[in-house]
Amino acid sequence: MSDIGLAIHAWDGLCSAMVNEHMFIMSPNCPLLFDPPLGVNREMWMRNDYRYGEDDPLSWPQPYCTSHPYLSCLRLCERTQSDPDLPLFQLPIRADFLKLDTSSLICGPGLWAADRQSAFEHRCRVILGRSMNFMRGDDASTVGTNRLEQLKVYAGMFLEQLKVLPMTFPRLCLCVAEMQRLVLEVEAISTFFSTIRPRFTACVTTPTPKADMDLVGCFTTDIGIVQQLHRAGVPVWLLRPLDDVAHTRIDKVIEMSTVSGRVHLGTCPLRLPSVYVGSGGDEAKYNTFDHFTRSHLGPPRIFAWTSGQLRSEPLRTWGKQNISTQGVFSPYNQANRSCKGHLKPGSANQFEMITHALLPEIRPPWKEVLLGVNVNKARVNVPAAPFAFPQPDLFMTISDSTKQMSVLSTWLRLRPGLLAMQTSSYCTGKFSH
Repeated sequence: MSDIGLAIHAWDGLCSAMVNEHMFIMSPNCPLLFDPPLGVNREMWMRNDYRYGEDDPLSWPQPYCTSHPYLSCLRLCERTQSDPDLPLFQLPIRADFLKLDTSSLICGPGLWAADRQSAFEHRCRVILGRSMNFMRGDDASTVGTNRLEQLKVYAGMFLEQLKVLPMTFPRLCLCVAEMQRLVLEVEAISTFFSTIRPRFTACVTTPTPKADMDLVGCFTTDIGIVQQLHRAGVPVWLLRPLDDVAHTRIDKVIEMSTVSGRVHLGTCPLRLPSVYVGSGGDEAKYNTFDHFTRSHLGPPRIFAWTSGQLRSEPLRTWGKQNISTQGVFSPYNQANRSCKGHLKPGSANQFEMITHALLPEIRPPWKEVLLGVNVNKARVNVPAAPFAFPQPDLFMTISDSTKQMSVLSTWLRLRPGLLAMQTSSYCTGKFSH
């Protein structure tokens, strides 16, 4: 239902879009819609721009976090190319990296070019210096002030590292990115407690300011938070059940912007391990990000920096499981078999594919071959001859069908020799296939 022309309230939709079959998203003050990072088990790791992809508030709007409300006031990017704060949104380039000694056996460490490092340090100190020490009126503002002072201390240590500590180029980019994170968070804290938060309790008759499109904003399901941020001019997006769409004012339906093409999703050159798995709105997520940032200020943590085998599919194990005796033997107690397990007369003359929790899955090449074998003993009258199958574990770890057929053909070429070793006139030890 649309009432274009009337004033937009916090519970109205300037624009809206479907998220999935259960919910829709709308915003009372932003003409753009962003795909919300849903899920309770999101894996977060550093990407090729030294951010955390769609889970980083510096790259994409995040769910509102009550312990970090100021994150919705982060600046997404520079305002213009002539913006003096441009160094806070750009990483170093190879041309500005000076290696210390190209003839040394240890290659790689170097320093940032002095002019670039000096310009970056100057801009950071300007931002840190103009961040206001706001009044400590309540517990929330006291926590914000303490956090601001803590970040200023970390920022000073990072600036000293960038100035005097040799490091590789990827490590230099990481150090600059973490310094940018600290400075932008200091600016967001100052903006939130000095400008945004006082508007939460402003007079209702005060005209609602337009949303500041330079701020990242946030997602929420709480209409109270939407009212506060809408009154303060912070971009906010409300997620609501699809059943409420019939009773909601929506002026326009548009498509959501996705992370594809807008956020870097490649792998970090340092190949750092995942730092957190959980929901995008968890307080522990930001505590983990902060802990990772502080880890650069101390001695190298070898165990934490070593890359591991992450983001891989869990391997299926065939260990002992808690299954009853009846369940263990149930696949073999079939009506077409005798009490000894033999096929009864008239049964199908082919192998049966039995699936069971304690049995590994049969590989496709073996399945096709076995299903094509006629096991009727009366079909031909030939003397019994020794026959050997390869061990099943030969194919268990092969996922490529081309490689499976190559291994199978190789084993078939070796089959005559295997048969010879199984004759009565020849005896040798057991060899692994």
